[in-house]
Amino acid sequence: MNPIHEIRLIGYYSSENVKLNPENERMAEAAELAPLLQKSLVSLEENVRIQESFLSVLRGNTVFIFKTREGELIAYHTTTKRVRFTNVRYAKDAITPADSIYKKWFVPGEEMSIKPTPKPELKIEISDLSNASSDEWWVKNEVITGIVHHVTNFGAFVDFDDRTGLIHISNLAWDKIEHPGDVLRHGDEINAVILEVDSDQRIQLGYKQLHKKHSYLRTGDVVVGHVIQVWNNAYLIQVNDIKAVLPFSEAISKDLSESDMVIATVSNNEWNSEKYRRDISISQRSFHDEFAKLHNVGDIINLRILDTVSKNGKSYVLVKHGNLRALVPLKHLSKCYKDKISNGESINEFIPFVYIGQNETSRLVSFDMRPIERAEKELEQQRLQEEKKAEKMAFVKRRRECIESITSKLDKGTILEVVVEEITKAGIFVKITDDYSEFIAKEELSINKVLSAEDEVFVGEPISVVYLGTENGKIILSRKAISDNKYPEELYDKSLEELLLTMGINTNKFIGKVIKIGEAYFATNLMVVSEIGNPDNGKLLVDPISGLRIMVYVNNRLRNLVLEGRFYTLQLNLSFYDYRKKSGTPYLFSVDSPDIVEVDNPYERIVSQSFKKQTSPSSNSSLANLLDTVGQGLYSSKRRMFFELLQNADDCAAESGTQVKFELSDTHFILAHNGMPFSKQDFDSIISAAKSTKSASKKKTGYKGIGFKSVFTNSTEVTIFSGGFKFAFNKSFSLYNDFKRFYFFINGYENEPLKQQQFLEQFELECRDFHGVKDIPWQLLPIWQESKPHELEHTIFSTTSNVSIALRMDKKMLEEYHLALMEILQHPKFMLFMRRTSRIQYKDGQHHYSSVKKIVDSNANVTLLNNVIENNPKETFHIENSGLILVNNEVFASAGILIKRATRTNSAGIEETILVHIDEQGEIQSEISDIPDRLASADSIEISFAIRTDENGLIHPLDISSKSLDSCFYSYLPMNEHRFKLPLYVNADFDLHSDREGVKADSPWNEFLFYHMGRQLVHAVCNVASASQKSYLNLLLANPFDETNQETEKLSRAFNRGYEECLLNIPFVINDFGAKVTTQELIIDKSGITEEVSSELFYALYNNGKRQPLGSIDASILSNAIFGIQQVDVEAAVEAMAKNLNIVQDWINSANSDAQNALLIWLHENDVNEDFVKQLRIVIAEEGLVSIEQLQSSNNYVFLKYSVSYIEKILNAIGLKTLIIDEDNILSIYLQQSDQEVFELISQKLSIIAENIVSITNDGNIKVFDYPLSINDKLLLVKYLDGLSKIGDKSIGALPLFNNVKSIPTPLASMVSYKESAPSFLADYMISEEENVAEIQKYLIPSNDEFDRVIWENRNVLGLTPSELLSYNTTDSEAYLINLIDEAQSNTDLSNLINNVYEASEKVKTKFIDRINAFSLNDDIVYEEDSFEAKVINLAISVLPDPSDFAKKIIYRGKSFSEYSIDEAIICKYTEGNSEKSVRIPLVKLLPVYANNTIGIHDLRRLFKVSKGFDKLLKTHPKPLNEVYIEINKLLSLPEREFPIWPNSKGNGIQFLFVSFYRRHNMGWNNRYVPDINLGIQTNEFICEILDFLCKNQVTVSSSPFTYHLGKFFKGLYFNDTMISKAESILPAIEEWANLDERNHKYLCEVGVRDGESKEIQFRRLFIENQRISFLDDLSSSVIKQGLSFVCSYRNLNFPLTGENQIEVINSLYNRSGVDLKRTINSDKLESLSQEWKTPEYEIWKQKKYLRIYLYDGSMPYYINYNGVHIGQMDSDENFYYNSYTKKLYINRNEKLTPLLFTIARSSNPFDMDDYRILCMEGKVSISKDEIEAKNEEIESLKSRVEELERLLSGRSVHIGGTSTGLSKKDQYAALIEAQQALKSKRPDWSFPIGFGERNDDGTPSCFTVETVQNEEGNNMEIVIKSYKKTDERFHINPEEWEAVVKRRAKLLVYTYFKGELDIVEIPKDELVRKQSSIQISFDTSNLDEEKYPDKISEFASILRYFQQITFDFNQFHISKDAVKVKDISSKLDLTITSAEDEDI
Repeated sequence: MNPIHEIRLIGYYSSENVKLNPENERMAEAAELAPLLQKSLVSLEENVRIQESFLSVLRGNTVFIFKTREGELIAYHTTTKRVRFTNVRYAKDAITPADSIYKKWFVPGEEMSIKPTPKPELKIEISDLSNASSDEWWVKNEVITGIVHHVTNFGAFVDFDDRTGLIHISNLAWDKIEHPGDVLRHGDEINAVILEVDSDQRIQLGYKQLHKKHSYLRTGDVVVGHVIQVWNNAYLIQVNDIKAVLPFSEAISKDLSESDMVIATVSNNEWNSEKYRRDISISQRSFHDEFAKLHNVGDIINLRILDTVSKNGKSYVLVKHGNLRALVPLKHLSKCYKDKISNGESINEFIPFVYIGQNETSRLVSFDMRPIERAEKELEQQRLQEEKKAEKMAFVKRRRECIESITSKLDKGTILEVVVEEITKAGIFVKITDDYSEFIAKEELSINKVLSAEDEVFVGEPISVVYLGTENGKIILSRKAISDNKYPEELYDKSLEELLLTMGINTNKFIGKVIKIGEAYFATNLMVVSEIGNPDNGKLLVDPISGLRIMVYVNNRLRNLVLEGRFYTLQLNLSFYDYRKKSGTPYLFSVDSPDIVEVDNPYERIVSQSFKKQTSPSSNSSLANLLDTVGQGLYSSKRRMFFELLQNADDCAAESGTQVKFELSDTHFILAHNGMPFSKQDFDSIISAAKSTKSASKKKTGYKGIGFKSVFTNSTEVTIFSGGFKFAFNKSFSLYNDFKRFYFFINGYENEPLKQQQFLEQFELECRDFHGVKDIPWQLLPIWQESKPHELEHTIFSTTSNVSIALRMDKKMLEEYHLALMEILQHPKFMLFMRRTSRIQYKDGQHHYSSVKKIVDSNANVTLLNNVIENNPKETFHIENSGLILVNNEVFASAGILIKRATRTNSAGIEETILVHIDEQGEIQSEISDIPDRLASADSIEISFAIRTDENGLIHPLDISSKSLDSCFYSYLPMNEHRFKLPLYVNADFDLHSDREGVKADSPWNEFLFYHMGRQLVHAVCNVASASQKSYLNLLLANPFDETNQETEKLSRAFNRGYEECLLNIPFVINDFGAKVTTQELIIDKSGITEEVSSELFYALYNNGKRQPLGSIDASILSNAIFGIQQVDVEAAVEAMAKNLNIVQDWINSANSDAQNALLIWLHENDVNEDFVKQLRIVIAEEGLVSIEQLQSSNNYVFLKYSVSYIEKILNAIGLKTLIIDEDNILSIYLQQSDQEVFELISQKLSIIAENIVSITNDGNIKVFDYPLSINDKLLLVKYLDGLSKIGDKSIGALPLFNNVKSIPTPLASMVSYKESAPSFLADYMISEEENVAEIQKYLIPSNDEFDRVIWENRNVLGLTPSELLSYNTTDSEAYLINLIDEAQSNTDLSNLINNVYEASEKVKTKFIDRINAFSLNDDIVYEEDSFEAKVINLAISVLPDPSDFAKKIIYRGKSFSEYSIDEAIICKYTEGNSEKSVRIPLVKLLPVYANNTIGIHDLRRLFKVSKGFDKLLKTHPKPLNEVYIEINKLLSLPEREFPIWPNSKGNGIQFLFVSFYRRHNMGWNNRYVPDINLGIQTNEFICEILDFLCKNQVTVSSSPFTYHLGKFFKGLYFNDTMISKAESILPAIEEWANLDERNHKYLCEVGVRDGESKEIQFRRLFIENQRISFLDDLSSSVIKQGLSFVCSYRNLNFPLTGENQIEVINSLYNRSGVDLKRTINSDKLESLSQEWKTPEYEIWKQKKYLRIYLYDGSMPYYINYNGVHIGQMDSDENFYYNSYTKKLYINRNEKLTPLLFTIARSSNPFDMDDYRILCMEGKVSISKDEIEAKNEEIESLKSRVEELERLLSGRSVHIGGTSTGLSKKDQYAALIEAQQALKSKRPDWSFPIGFGERNDDGTPSCFTVETVQNEEGNNMEIVIKSYKKTDERFHINPEEWEAVVKRRAKLLVYTYFKGELDIVEIPKDELVRKQSSIQISFDTSNLDEEKYPDKISEFASILRYFQQITFDFNQFHISKDAVKVKDISSKLDLTITSAEDEDI
C-alpha cells in the first residue's frame, strides 16, 4: 500500500438506507486504512468542540467522503467499517458538505482535531448609531489635570483640555476656609475630579475629593499619586501624605517608572496591628470592573485618543474613558482613523467605539470600532439603496420624457448620428442627446457575428444608426439594419464547384479535424492535400468575404465513422439554398459521403517535415549568419517591427477587411487578427529565407519571407497558431546545442551508426567548429506545439483566432514596445493607405484597450478615430487617386526614364519579366537586379494622395517648413523618408530600402514613380479646386525639389519635370470671375491697390485682359517663380500713377470719401513721395477740394481733433480759424499741429489783447477797454487749454486773461483769492471780486502761501515791521520757529517758545533741546507737570535716543545726574518650586553709609508729580551682592566661615536675612555655616523688621534661603490658646506683630502657625469636652499623638475616659497605625468575673501542676493605654487568656470547652495533649456523644488517607536504567537541539552559551536542557529548555530539571504546539505542579553512581523532600491559556490588551 500522508473530511451521505460496496481492486489498502479511519473518527467523539448534530451523524449509518492532498476521493462506511477507493463520487445534489470546523488535514490513525468555532461577529443595530455621535465627553469622578486660571471669593476656575471648570469653595477643602486663595493660587497646576456638567456645559470640579486623610479613605475612592519605588511585583505609590501599594496584578502597565502619575481606586485600607501601620492597596483594573458593570456589550462609547503605542511588534492606540485607560489594536480602527492616527492626527479627539467585553482573566475591557464601521456601511447601503430607488424613479421619469421628446421628432427609418459612450459585454451605450443615452445590443452592431462589441466600436466613436421605433420604454436602434450585405446575391445561385472556385479551389476533397459541438459533429481546419505540384495543394477552406474558417457539418448518419479530435479525408457537398439564405452566408457545406478515411494530422506532418529540411551543416552555418545579420539590420526599430506585423495582417485580409489586435502580457508581445489563416504556401514562406507568397500577388504589400524575420529581432521564442498550424521557433531548444543529436535527428540517422560515421567524416570541420545555436538557422525550424504556453492563458492569443502570434520578451523590452505602440497609436495616420485593415486594438497588461479605426465614405473621405488620446480626437482626410497608370515601355520613354521591360527564363524553365537599363538609343545595357518581382511584372500603378481636411471638409495642407513634420511618403505604411516633403501624404509602390524606411534614390522604378507623382499632384489639386476651398493651392509646392543633392538628384529631376509640365498646361486656378484658368491667364497685384483701394483703379492702370485669382482663396503661393505669373508691385504701381496722374485725379474726383481716404492711406503706407501726395487735390474744404500744400502755407488755422462749437467761437473771437481733422483721418499725418503750437497761437493772441486793453489818454488818465471775452468765455477757454497735453497749470496761470481788483489783466499765478477784509496793500495781488470764481482758484496763490509768496517775498516793498509780520500767523512756520530758536539768548527766551516747540516736529524739538543750558533742581520743591523743568525733561526723554546724555545738564545736590552710578537697592533672586522669585532690598538698610551716595526712581518721584520714563535719565546699576556681603561682614565684624548663631543686638533684621540668604543661596552652605538665631533674645524691633520683610515679599519660610533657620519659630507652633502647652506657642513678640494687622496673621498661618480654628486645636478641645469629632481621618498620626499627649496631661480629667464620643475616638484610634495606642488586660476586672474550674478530674490534675484554670463570664476586659495612661477600656471576643506571671488560664465558660482545650493543647502552651487527654477523657469530662462520634469519624478518615498514601508510595513507578520517553537518544538529542535553535531565533536579544543549539563531534548536544543565558538587560537567567511536539504522549522532566524549576526558579521553556503552531512557551512553576493531571519523575541510575557523583544521592534526596508522594505522571501535559510566549517574557510594556486574539495574556 502506498502510504496516505494526509486527508481531510469533505462531506458525508447519512440515511438509514445508505450503503457502501466493498473495494474490489485495492483491497489490501482498504483493509489497512479502515481501522485507522475508525480510530480517527472515534477521537472526534471525545472532542469537547463537537456539535451535537454531528455527533449523531458520527454514530449513525453514514458514509464519510475524504479527500487526499493529491485529489483522490476515499469513502468510509461507519456501519460496515469499509473503505472504498474506486469509483467514489461526490454528488453535489445528494451529499452533505462537512462544516468547515471539521475540514482540518490529518494523518489516518491520528486524532482528528476541530477548528475553533469563529467568534460571532458583533453586530450593531443601525438604530444604535445615533449614540456614536453623543457629545458626552466626561465621566463622573474623572481625574483631570489643569491650571488654576482665576481665583475668586467663591472658588477657583481651572483650565483643562480647552475647557474651564469651577471648583467651588465648598469642594476645595474638608475644613472650613475663609478664601479659595488659602488653598489655590493663580498658575497652580493641580489634579481635580469632575463632579458634574450641567445642560449648559458648566463644569463643576472637586479638589478635596483627592485629598482625603488616609483613615477616611474608603474602598472605591479615587486617588492620584506618583510612583516612588518599583518592586518585583508591585509599585509603591505616594498619594498625598500617605503611601499605597499598587500590585502588578491590579496595574494596567508593568512599565511604569519613578515619578509616573497613577490614577487608581482604593481596594483595601486596613490597620496592620503587627506592623502598627495602615496597609492601603489600590487598583487600576477596578476602573475596568466598574466600566463592565455599567455597560453592556455592544454599547457605543466615546473614547478619547491619547497616543499610539507599539507592543511586541504590533501597533495599538491608547484610549481613555474617564479614569479608565485601555489599548485598542490599530487594526480594530476603521481605515479612515488608521490613516489619521498614523499621520499624527486625531490625538485628543473623542471617537466612538463599541464595547466588546471584559477578559475574565485579566479583567481588562476591550473596544472595537469595526462594528460601527460595518453598521455605518449598512446604513450607508440602505441610504444608497433609497437614493438609488429615488434616482431610478426620477431616471425613469426623465427617460420617459426624453424618449417622448426625441421620438416626437423622428420617423421610423430615420438615420441618427450618435456617439459611443460606454461598452459592455452585452453591447454599447450611445449618446443621442446630452441628456439621453440608449443601449444597443452587440448583435445589432453588424451583420457579421459579433463576439465582442469592442471589436466593432470604441468609446467616443461617432457612428450612424437607424431608428426602428420604441419598445418597453426604450428607443430601438440598430447599426446592423443599415449595413450592407457583404455577400452578393449571385453567390447563392452558384454550384459547389463554382463556389469553391471563388476560393481558388478546384476540388471538393479535403482533410479536416472532426470536433463535437453539443450532439453534432463538424469538420474544421479543412485543407486540400493532393499530389505534389497541384496548385490546390495546401489551400484552406476559408470564406473569402469574411475570412472565417468554414466549419462543415458531418451528417448525423456518419457519426459512427468518426471520432472527436481525429483527422479524416472528406468530400464536401453544398448545403441547401434556403438554409444558406436563412443563415446569411452562401458558404455552408456538409459531409454526406461515407467515403471517410482517418489520416494523420497534416498540419503536424508539414511542420515536422519542415523542421528536418535544413540538413547541411555548411549551408546552415551560412544561413544562420545571414539571418542574424538580416534580422538585426532589416527592421531594428520597434515601430517598423509593428508595421511589419500589421502589414502581414493587412495582406491576409479577406474582402470585407480585417481587424487586428495587439496585447502586451507580462511575458509576451501578442498579435491576433481575423484575416485569412495560414495556408501551406504561407507556412512555407514563413520558414524560408527569401521566398514569399506576396511575390506573385499584386494585391499584397510586403514580403512575408524576409520581412517576417524582423520578429526575431527582439525575441528568441515565437509561437504561431493559425488555422490548423501550431508551431514555434525557439532559440533555446536544447537540440540546437548538440551537433550530433541535431543532425542525426533531421537526417534520420538516429539508429544508423554507419551513416552517422559517414556524416561526421563528411562534416568534420563543421562539427569541430560548431558553435551551437549560432550555427543553426533556428528562425526557419518550426517546432510543433500541441498547446499554447500557459503564460498565454487569459490573453488574446487564441486557437479560435485566424492568426495568433506571440513573441516572448523580457520586461524591459515589453515596456519599450508599450511606449512605442502608444506613440504610434496616438497618430493613426499610419492607417491612411492600408488596403483592408479597418480597426486596430491594443490591450496592455492592465486590460486597458486602446483602439484606432479607419472609416472611408463614398466620396473617398477618410476618418481616423482613436481613443488613445483624451477626448478621442479624430482626423479627416480626402483621398485623391490617380487611377491606373499603365506600365509599359512607351510610358517609360514618355517619362524620360531609360529603362524598359524584357523577359528571361529562370532555372526552373519559367519565363519571368525583368527590367533593364537602356541607353538613349534604346539599346539594353544591363539587368536591374534588385527590383522586386511584383514591381517588375506590374501592368499598372496607382498613386494616391491623402489631403488633410477638417470636420467640415476644408483642406488644411501640411506645413512643409515645420521641422516636426512627419514623413509624407507611404508605401501603404508610413516610411521615415524626410528627404522629400510635400503638403500632403502620397502613397505608391515605391522600390524601398531593406528596412522599408525610405525610397531607393538610385532606382529607375522610383524615377518613373516620381515623374508621375509630380504630374498627379497638379491633377489632384485641379480636382479639388473650389471657391469654398480657401487653402487648396497650398497643396502645391512653391519651389521644385532640390536637384543639387547628388544622392537625390535623379528623383528630384524626374518629379520636377512632371510637375512643371502640368503647371503650365493644367487649369487649376480659379480667377475673380469664378473660372478655372491656367497660370498664363493671370495677373497678380502685389501692390495692394486691389485689396486696399479699388480693383477699378488697378484695372484702369493695367488694362491687358488678364484677371487676378479669386479673392476668397489663398493664392499667395502663385507669387513664386515656378508658376510664371505676371506680378505688379508697389514700385510699378506708383510709376504707373505718376505717368497717368490725370487718370488718378479723375478717379479721385469720382470716388467717394472712403475710397479717397483709402488711397491716401495706401500712398502713406507705401512711403510714396510726399510731394506727389501734397499736389493731389484730395482735402475737402469750404471752397471744395484743396491740396495739403495750400493748407500748410496758412498761419491762422488751428487744426482741431474734433468739433467743439464754443471753442471754435472763442478762437474766432480772438482772431483764429479752425479745421477739424480727427486722429483717424489720414490727413492728420500731413496736417499735424501739436497742443503746444496751438497754445502758443492762443497765447500770442491774448498777449496782444492785454497790451492793447490799457491806454493813456491825452489828459494822462488811464483808459481800460472792454475785454473781447466774457467771464464765461474765459472759463471755457481755460477748460480747453487745461485739456491740452503738456500744458500745465503754470502755463495757464501765466496767461494775462483775468483782471485784478484794479481791472488790469494779470496772470492768475501772481494773484491771491479775493478777500473783502484784506489790507489795501494787496490790491495789485488780488483777483477782482466778480472774477473770483471757484474754477480758477487752483491757479491762484494758495492762502497758506500768501505770507511766503506775497507778504514775505514783498516785505521790503510792503514795508511791514517784524511785529506786523508776527501778526500774520508766522509762528506756525517751522522755519520761522527755528529762526526764533537760533536767536534766543537764554533759557528764559527759550521758555517763551516751549509751547510752540511741543507742537513742532522732531527736528525742531531736537534743535530746541540742544539750545537748553544747564539747570538745577531744588530738593525743597515739587515740580508740577507744566513747569519748565518738567516739560524740558519730558521733551528730552521723548525725543532723544539716549536721554542719559541730557542728564549732564540737570544738577541735583551739587552733582549732575550722570555722576550717580549706584542704584538705591539690590535684587536677590532664587528659585522656589518651579518659579523664580525676586526680592528687592534697599541698600541703605544693609549699608547705611550709602544714604547720600545713591539715587533712584524714588528720588525722582519725590521731586516730580509725574515721573514716567525718568529712569531713562539714570545709568545706575545695583551694587553686586558679593560686594554688599563683604562690606556687611566688615561693618558687623562677622565670622568668615562657621557662624553657629547670630549675636544678640548686632545689626538689624534685614542684615541677618541677607547674610543668611547669601551664605545659603550664593555660597551653597548649610548647617553651622548659615547663622542660626534665637529670636527670643532679640529686640521686638529686630523681630518686626524680619517679619515685615518676610510678609511683604511673601517669603515661604520652609524653603526660602532667607529663612534657613527660622522655620522652628513658625512651623507646628500655635497662636496663644488654652488648648496648647507653652512649648507649642509662638514667641510673644511674633504674636504681638500678628495682632497689628490681619494680613500679618494670615501670613503666619500660611507659613505654618496654627490658630484656635485649626483642626489640631479643635481635636483637643472636642475630645476633652466629649464632643463628636467628624474630621478625625484628616489628622495625621503625629498631630493625634501630640493631641493625646496634651489630653493625658490635662488637669481635671478622670481616666479611663468614659464619655460616649471619647470611647468612639479611642476605639477608632486604636485600629490606626502610627498612633501607638496599646492594650493591656484589665486584670482586676477579669479576676472579678472569674471562678476556678470545679471538676474532680481538674482537682486531681492540678495537684501535680502549677497552672490554674478559671472560667469567666462575658467578654475579655482590656485597658487602652497611651504613654502609660489608661486612656480608655474595651472588651474583646477572645475566648481564653493565660497570665504567665500568675500561672492562671482564663477560659470563656460560654464556649465548648473540649474543642477549646484541644486548640490550646495543640500549641503546647500552657499545657499539652497529655494534659488534654487527662482532662477530657470520655466520662471524665462534660462532653457529648455527638462530639465523640465526630472525632472518631475524623480519626478514621485520617487513617484511610494514610493507608492510601502508603499504597501509592509503595506502588510508585521510578524508572531505573533510563527514561520512558519512547524516543531514542538520537531523537532526544535532535529534539533538544531543534528546541534550542528555535529559542535562539525567537530571542535574538538574549546571549546564549557557546555551542547552544549545536552538536558535538559524537552527535550529542553541546549544551543540555539546563543552562544559564543572559537576557536583553544583560542579567544572568537560568532556563530549562524542553521539546514536546508529540502532545499525545507523556511529558518528561528529570530531577535536575525539576530542581532548577522548583528550587532555583529557573524558567521552564517548552518547544511545543501553541495555538496550532510550533512556538516557545513558558510554563510557570505553579502550572507545572498544580495544573497537570499527574507527574512522574524519571532518572537514570547511572546518575546516582557515588564514585562519579558523590553528592548526587543527597541532592536527589533533597529534591524528593518536596513531595509527600513521588509517583506522578504527566499523562496529558496541558499548555494552558495562561502560558506566555517566550518573546513576551521580558517585555516591560503591559498596558491593557483589548483584543481577544493571540495577544491575550
